[in-house]
Amino acid sequence: MALHYTNRRGSTYYLHRRKTKKGKVRYVFAKSVGDGALDALPDGYQVRESINGVVSVVSLGQARLITELEEQAVRSAMAELDLHEYRLEIRGNAITIFEPDRRVADLAEPFEGISPFGLSKRAVDNLARRVNYSPVLRFVLDDRSARTFHVERMTYRGEGGWSYPLRHGKIASLAKTYVPHVGKDSMFEQF
Repeated sequence: MALHYTNRRGSTYYLHRRKTKKGKVRYVFAKSVGDGALDALPDGYQVRESINGVVSVVSLGQARLITELEEQAVRSAMAELDLHEYRLEIRGNAITIFEPDRRVADLAEPFEGISPFGLSKRAVDNLARRVNYSPVLRFVLDDRSARTFHVERMTYRGEGGWSYPLRHGKIASLAKTYVPHVGKDSMFEQF
């Protein structure tokens, strides 16, 4: 039986080994079992699911650059503001906050009044699977020895993309200053 993984959207994927045009081995997930299906993940690799449910295989070769304390500083700032529908991702030298394209409560609103008991947990969970996330704010590690970061916000002018560095400093201070603007117009007015 091929190794399988079910993502947050409820889709199941199966692990396969493929060869690139240059003959290198690559590990991928596919929606159905086919040639090259594997029963186990090779040593030195792990399964990664992106914020939006894309499943991939990544090497364990890289050491984590962001410390648990730095991650916790951003998570704490988010928790203080009740940003529970937002997501946080650590990848490489960056901590990125993702915003939902819509709130689950907004998705459930058209169904209110149909049942006096409201939507079931299963129905709410099913709606939550349909939410997509976009990056809005990130903290990038600048100096590994001094543990200083810079903060960037997503821009939507021209071609869009990440802004120039807005400020440099320690992660706790940056998180306390910038996370309160996530999801608000002030993110674009002040910075």
